[in-house]
Amino acid sequence: MAAEYLPRIADELLEKRLSYAGAVLIRSAKWCGKTRTAEQQAKSALYLQDPDTRASNLELAETKPSILLRGDKPRLIDEWQDAPQLWDAARFAINRAYGHGHYIFTGSATPGKRPSHSGTGRFSFLTMYPMALSESGESTGEVSLSELFDAPADLKRMRLSITQRKSELSRTTFGEYVGALRRLYVFDDLEAWRPSLRARSRVSATPTRHFVDPSLAVTALGATPDMLLADMPTLGLLFESLCVRDLRAYLSTMGGELYHYHDMTGLEADAVAVVPDGRWGAFEVKTSPRAVDDGAAALLKLASKVDESVGRMAFLAVVTASGYAYRRGDGVYVIPISCLAPQQARPLLHGQGPRGGPLVFRSQNLGTVPWFWPLGLRYHLT
Repeated sequence: MAAEYLPRIADELLEKRLSYAGAVLIRSAKWCGKTRTAEQQAKSALYLQDPDTRASNLELAETKPSILLRGDKPRLIDEWQDAPQLWDAARFAINRAYGHGHYIFTGSATPGKRPSHSGTGRFSFLTMYPMALSESGESTGEVSLSELFDAPADLKRMRLSITQRKSELSRTTFGEYVGALRRLYVFDDLEAWRPSLRARSRVSATPTRHFVDPSLAVTALGATPDMLLADMPTLGLLFESLCVRDLRAYLSTMGGELYHYHDMTGLEADAVAVVPDGRWGAFEVKTSPRAVDDGAAALLKLASKVDESVGRMAFLAVVTASGYAYRRGDGVYVIPISCLAPQQARPLLHGQGPRGGPLVFRSQNLGTVPWFWPLGLRYHLT
C-alpha cells in the first residue's frame, strides 16, 4: 500500500503551469518527491529507470521516441535525462498538437547530451525544493510570508574552506566537484542582492553556497544530535541553510527570488526576499534568543542604507529556532521557523508580546532539537 501523499507547495505551481504550457519540467535533487508530486496530476507515466523496461525504452528513445510519448495526457516522463532525445520529440509533438498540459518531465540531473532545443515557448520550468517544515507537519503555519509582504512597512552562510580543512584538493579539482554537485541539484547557490544604496559602500557579488537540504550536510558529516548540540557554530550554519531552503520554497508561490546581502563594511543579511513588484524583506537567522537584538540592529541598519527607489521595504525579520512570533517595538518581526508558511488563514499579529510588540503564535514544539532531527530521520540518520 502506497504511503499517504503529503500535499506539496509545488502542487499548485504545477497545476498552474500545466494550464498554459505544453510541458512542465520539474527539476530537483533526488528524493525531493518530484515523481510523487507529478503522479498526482499525470494521467499516464513512463519510468525510464524501471529495470524491467529500461533497456527496451532506451532503445526506442534512439529509434522511435514518439512511441514512448503515447499515453493519456498529461504524460509523466520520469528521469528524462536518461533519454534526452525525448525532450526534442516532446517539443515536436507539442508543436503538432498545440494546446497545453501534454507532458510532465522530471529530472534530478542535467543530461550528458543536451537537447537541440532549449524548450523556450514550449516548456515551463519548475524548481522543486525538499520538504519545508510546513509541508512535513513540523510548522504550525500560522505566520504567513505572503502577509509579511502585504503588511504595512511600520507594522552566516554555509562556508567550505579548503584551507581550514587542510584539504589537498586543488582549486581546479574543487571546482569540478562543485560543478558536479550543482548539476545533480545538490548545491543551490544564493545570489547576492545588490541594491542602490544611499551611501557609497561596496557590495559583495559573491553567492553563498547551500546544500539544497541541510540534512545532506548532516549525513556527510556523520553527525548525531548530540554532536551538533556540542558544536553550535556548525549547528548555526545548518539552521541557516534550513531557513534558506524553506524561504525559497515559500517564496516560489509568489514568483519571488531569494538573495543574500553582504557589503565591505561587514553588514549582512542572511536572506533577502524580493517579489516581482520590487518590494523586499530581509531576514537574519539566529539560533540563540540572545542574538535577536544583534540581528534586529543589523537589519535596521541595512534598511537605513537602501535607496527606496529600488523598491519598498515590506518587513524586517529575525528567524529563530523556537519560541514566540511577535513584532518588536522597533518594527522588526521575530519569527520561529516552525511558525512560518507561505500562506495562513488567521489574521497576522494579535495580543501583546515581548518588548510591547503584538504576540502572534507559539511555534510548533518539535522536541529538544526542534528542527534538524526530523530532517535527520527523513534521511535515515538513525
